[in-house]
Amino acid sequence: FSSVTFVIPPEFFSAPAIRITAPFTFTGVVSTFSPPESALLTGEGTVHVLLVNQTIGGSTGFFLDHADYIFGARASGLTIEPVPEPTTILLLVSGLAGAAARLGFANKRLRK
Repeated sequence: FSSVTFVIPPEFFSAPAIRITAPFTFTGVVSTFSPPESALLTGEGTVHVLLVNQTIGGSTGFFLDHADYIFGARASGLTIEPVPEPTTILLLVSGLAGAAARLGFANKRLRK
C-alpha cells in the first residue's frame, strides 16, 4: 500500500479524534504452491482513517481506531479534519430538534 504522507496540524492536537481521507495505491503479488503460479495485483482507492486521542500505557497521543480502504475512485487529495466532541454533536442535534418542534408548532397554529 502506498499513500500520501501527512502531518497533524498543531491546532488539532487537543481534538478528541481526527478523520483523515487520502488516496492510495496497491501493488502486490499472489502466489500458489501447487501448481506454482503467481499473479500481479494492483488497485487504487480511498482510505478513511480515524485516529483517537487517548492515553495508553502512559503515552498520550493519537492512536488508530480503524481504517476503511475503499477500492475504486481515488480521493482527489488529502483531508485532515477534527471530529467534534460528543457534547458538540449533542448540542447541534438538540438545537435542530428544537427548531423542528418550533416549526411544527407554528404550522399547527396556522392551520387552526
